[in-house]
Amino acid sequence: MVQQSQYPLGLTGNPDLAGFVPMIESSAGVESVNPITLNYTFIRMMLQLAIGGQVKLANVTAAFLSAVTGGNNAFPTRLVSLTSGHFPQDDDSSFVLNDNRLVIPTDKTLQVEIGSKDFNGTQGVKFNATVAGVTALNPLTAEASLLWNSTYLEQRLGSQLYNSTFGGYPNFLIIKSDTISDVQGIVDHVRQILGQNSGYTVTYDQTTLIALQSLESQSEPLFALEQYLSIAIAATIVFLVSYLAGSHRKWEPGLLLTQGWNWNRYSRLMLNYYSAMAMVSSAFGVGIAFIIARYLPYQYNLSGNALKISVSLDPILTATAFPIGLAVCTTASILSIWRLKRLGLDRILREY
Repeated sequence: MVQQSQYPLGLTGNPDLAGFVPMIESSAGVESVNPITLNYTFIRMMLQLAIGGQVKLANVTAAFLSAVTGGNNAFPTRLVSLTSGHFPQDDDSSFVLNDNRLVIPTDKTLQVEIGSKDFNGTQGVKFNATVAGVTALNPLTAEASLLWNSTYLEQRLGSQLYNSTFGGYPNFLIIKSDTISDVQGIVDHVRQILGQNSGYTVTYDQTTLIALQSLESQSEPLFALEQYLSIAIAATIVFLVSYLAGSHRKWEPGLLLTQGWNWNRYSRLMLNYYSAMAMVSSAFGVGIAFIIARYLPYQYNLSGNALKISVSLDPILTATAFPIGLAVCTTASILSIWRLKRLGLDRILREY
């Protein structure tokens, strides 16, 4: 994550940071770069304050860094997970709390102002808005405390004020790495790109990174063992079923041979039959695996929240299911035919 060292009220984006984006995107290990424009939303709320030894209710104005979802320089919603509520629609006068350390009840209506340097400024627009939802706490992305729907906000503020507030150049970058092991290298490289520019800082959660690397290193051998063991078991079962099915149907080639067939014709029949069975069973198995994978997520405690990590299928191992199934069934049918040939037609018919 790259952010400005300070966010002055009424801030605008910086062309310098926009110029860094192509260089960061081309860095090794970077999957995506999301440039975002942050600006303030002023909220007028009623709080209990201790004044003169007494607890009294008072109207307090607070400024929260905000971003929009959808459109240019928008906050990527795929990086957040709602714990309650929903994301606002295009016509909803509402926002999402992206920092659940802010204790504001869902559906509570508040008076807000956007586009000004303070709550009483004349340039901004005041309106009532409600809390539509709350996201799981992520210390890296919680810099944007509030998330607005860009379509609604542009209609409310007008194009000119909206573009001067949330359009233009970004002042915040979220960088997504290809793998966990790429994070440290990306951080070092981005710091080199920024150079002596003291207006920006690179932030990442080193504690969580170490924990995730430990989780990955401990679980990877187990999953590799499960993958290859499941392939071996599946191949063994398919082989035994194919071989035993052929062995217990010895009367079939005998009957066909007496009707004028030869061993080559029968061999082609069995190879085609078992090949079709292998392809169908492999497709069925892959489909079942995709369905089951959706219901087997990891849960990882991150900053007091349960982070769900979905299980994904290895595309290489998934693709190899078809040739492995085909090879196993073909081998079983060849061995079965070879065994029948050794028995001979007389013995086959005698047993029948």
